Amino acid sequence: MRRTLLALTLASSTFIVAACNGGSSDAPTPTTNTSASTTKSVRGVAAVGAAIQNANVSMKCMEGHPATTTTDSTGHYSIEVTDQSAPCLLAVNGGSVNGSANIQVLHSAATSTDTVANISPLTELALADAMHMEPGAAYELLSASLADKLNNAALTDAQNVINSQMIALRTAAAQTKLDDYFTGNLDAGNPSNPLDLFLEDIGKGLEKTDVPLSALVAVLTVDGSLSAFVNAALEANAGGSSSQKP
Repeated sequence: MRRTLLALTLASSTFIVAACNGGSSDAPTPTTNTSASTTKSVRGVAAVGAAIQNANVSMKCMEGHPATTTTDSTGHYSIEVTDQSAPCLLAVNGGSVNGSANIQVLHSAATSTDTVANISPLTELALADAMHMEPGAAYELLSASLADKLNNAALTDAQNVINSQMIALRTAAAQTKLDDYFTGNLDAGNPSNPLDLFLEDIGKGLEKTDVPLSALVAVLTVDGSLSAFVNAALEANAGGSSSQKP
């Protein structure tokens, strides 16, 4: 009996020593953080041709808190998305353009909470056509009925309207295929960038005809034609004068 107990004791001791010396395969497995970054952002360029520098950018979405940021010296901005849900409207104000104070308030839209949303006179015009409402008022009154109009199909249709109505105003260099006003490649101040060139063409037309951008916006909210403005701008470019207003 004593021999049996002694044998069992020795066997147990050997097992314990082996376990303590790493003989067990049950060592804890290091944990690995496999969760990918879920950071989303709405980002883009604010420009009128030249960049809108050091300007305030605000974003209001159908759900979630409003968010703000500022543009950098090239007009770029980025807003990190936290609790917001698309669609969203954006506004840019203040800052400067070519060293002068920016006095315009321009708007844009984001149909996703992880997307590019440039802000320019082109997006202002497209929103007016798509929503049949002044974009500034839409920003303040964003609702489900307005949000229904902020979809990719509606924004694309609005861009097609503007492109077709203003094609005569575009310089030869800007006649190349345009990127999407909202999500395309807008390189402010780059003379080889089609969107930048189109913005420059519109800006020159507005300046020479003394027509404010808001007048074109008002026309598009009622499905009007921009032909009067385009004709006046072409006449002014040719050296004539015109008091014709859209």
